[in-house]
Amino acid sequence: MDIRPPRPRSTNAAPKPIRPSGQFKVPEELLESGDKEPLLSAHASKPKRFKNKKRWIIGILIVLAILSAAMTAGIQWWYNDALQPRSSSAERIKVVVEPGATPGQIADELQQKGVIKSAYAFGILIKQEGARDKLQAGAYLFSPKQSSHEVLAWLVEGKVDTFNVTILPGLTLAEIKQYLVKDGYKSEDIDAAFAKKYDHPLLASKPADINLEGYIYPDTYQISSQTTVEDLLIRSFDLFYKQIQAKGLEDELKGRGFTLHQGVTLASIIGKEVSNATDKRQVAQVFEKRLKEGTQLGSDVTYMYAAKLTGETPSPSLDSPYNTRLVKGLPPGAIANFSIDTLEAVADPAPGDYLYFVAGDDGTTHFSMTEAEHEDNIKKYCTKLCSE
Repeated sequence: MDIRPPRPRSTNAAPKPIRPSGQFKVPEELLESGDKEPLLSAHASKPKRFKNKKRWIIGILIVLAILSAAMTAGIQWWYNDALQPRSSSAERIKVVVEPGATPGQIADELQQKGVIKSAYAFGILIKQEGARDKLQAGAYLFSPKQSSHEVLAWLVEGKVDTFNVTILPGLTLAEIKQYLVKDGYKSEDIDAAFAKKYDHPLLASKPADINLEGYIYPDTYQISSQTTVEDLLIRSFDLFYKQIQAKGLEDELKGRGFTLHQGVTLASIIGKEVSNATDKRQVAQVFEKRLKEGTQLGSDVTYMYAAKLTGETPSPSLDSPYNTRLVKGLPPGAIANFSIDTLEAVADPAPGDYLYFVAGDDGTTHFSMTEAEHEDNIKKYCTKLCSE
């Protein structure tokens, strides 16, 4: 048995370092000059770094939240704007939706044709509205002034129903073409329809080399997106001829020595000269008397029309078969369309023996029998218009 007392620890061993807690403070005398709590610095800095890191993370999250909100707002603004009308144009654009076309194909077609702003936004709208399987095939006439919501509503309803096309009186073929383009017809289709030869009783007396000027009757026509330009013109011919037959105008014109084409030609000139029904009948009397006497009609509107055909400056001396200031008799064809009462004026002129007329500055038409009276009327009543 070992009864030796335990060996004392060496007094030379290094003392175990004291690990101060956060509540421990090193006595001032243990600190060297210029040092402040050197034994605590390594441990005391950890809570400070953690706090800074936490603040940095919170700051990043706040920035990300702001950016996310801004991005969401920006996307929403873009989406709302993309669904607005493309423009304020009333132009009609024909879009044919084929059976079996996908929503994406329809959206692309609408954007390519200039109906909507964004095919992508339109596709989102289709999904939001649950309209993917509700889009109907057919020929539509849309307008850039319609919003995407309106366009989608038409597609869901299958709104290929009728709409109105209005042709005003006093228009030339060139002007009617401009209106038809706005109504959605293609320029080349209009030209082809205007150049086509039609077998219609209205046109029976029209020379083959004369165009359709004056024969497209002014009215409001209800048509569908399937109506071609040729269909529209034939409906116009039908309406015009129906009124001519109902009023017996063709026979009345024949009794005055005019074919229907000659009556249409003279009516087109009268319609451009005056608008009042009473004045039309009196102007018809003037022109009929001039034709019988072999005197030029002397109508300024005819050389103005001739200038449009040639692209020249309007002038009474313009060399054209349509210029009745130079050429005796009627021009080759009409210079514009007109309402039926104008043709009635040709068939039944007012009584009188006038040879001249002038439209005054106040819109009143003044008639005279002699050139001297006519010149006097110009000086009295047409000081402004006649000097232009």
